[in-house]
Amino acid sequence: MGAVGGYFELELCSGEHYHPEAIRLNSARNCLEYILRARGYKKIYVPYFTCEVVLEPIKKLGIEYEFYHLNWDFEPAEIPVVDSNTGFLYTNYFCIKQSFIVKLAERINNLIVDNSQAFYAQRIEGIDTFYSARKFFGVPDGGYLYTDVKLDECFEQATSYQRMSHLLKRVDLTAQQGYSDFKVNDDSLSDCPIQLMSKLTEGLLCSIDYSAIAEKRKRNYMLLDEMLGDSNNL
Repeated sequence: MGAVGGYFELELCSGEHYHPEAIRLNSARNCLEYILRARGYKKIYVPYFTCEVVLEPIKKLGIEYEFYHLNWDFEPAEIPVVDSNTGFLYTNYFCIKQSFIVKLAERINNLIVDNSQAFYAQRIEGIDTFYSARKFFGVPDGGYLYTDVKLDECFEQATSYQRMSHLLKRVDLTAQQGYSDFKVNDDSLSDCPIQLMSKLTEGLLCSIDYSAIAEKRKRNYMLLDEMLGDSNNL
């Protein structure tokens, strides 16, 4: 039973998750840890061009890892032979590598897709895939995971109120005034155990107008392309 009276609660919309069928965890890096533990991989291939926090769960679990190079199309320069005990992590760079991932999935059985840069990309059936919520939206944490294997564990639910200060300061003050809080809150995600997504993060994510946000991101891109497109070698 909830409390009655006292003061009013934060009013959040009762919408839906953009990835309703995914496992909802407290961070994308913990989604990767979940995959590594559930699959029992002993080794993983990692692209050189990736966020350094990707290594956190790999080192935590003591898994052997090997970097691989990319070509100018953001595709593996060489694709190694991957055995049943080895995973192959590939990033959907800037959400422009979806069609390549479909082809890559036909060549590599143990593919893991990092969609941290591609929240709106659809997962490929049967391919372990994870997403980061805070790389796209104003939320304190949260990750979505698609996998066909499940860990036989009961995880506690995370709390996120302690990581909200930078988001609140951006509303009341400025982004600059909240940036030092952002760095502290960002660092607080390091070494967190796997937990279920917090109620607060779930409420925020279910209050988002995803179509409107997508259009806003496109408008932002077109503005940048208009100003900087002649200098963009990509």
